[in-house]
Amino acid sequence: LYTEVGLSPPDAPLKFERLFASGYQFAELFHKAGHLDSTEGFSKDVSQAPSNFKKLQTLFKEANVPLTEEVAQGIMKKDRGHALRVLYRLREALGYDDTPQVETTRPAVT
Repeated sequence: LYTEVGLSPPDAPLKFERLFASGYQFAELFHKAGHLDSTEGFSKDVSQAPSNFKKLQTLFKEANVPLTEEVAQGIMKKDRGHALRVLYRLREALGYDDTPQVETTRPAVT
């Protein structure tokens, strides 16, 4: 995930749910995809998660990725699967393709 979309790696190994609980990584995804000018104003601190998700709500809506209050609360509580489902939808909406690009060369026809 970090190399594919260029996200900042966490300071320490984290469980997936914990990594996305603050909402900061979602802001970083929107920024890397060109939908957010900067991540300034977003915090990695989980205590700032409600503020982060409130700021992100418009971006999720514009990307046609449903983010209900219930889902956002599940992400903030680190409920298993919530962040992953939203990330999957967001990845599709932002156009990240997981198909490996294989360069093939064909022999010249003479």
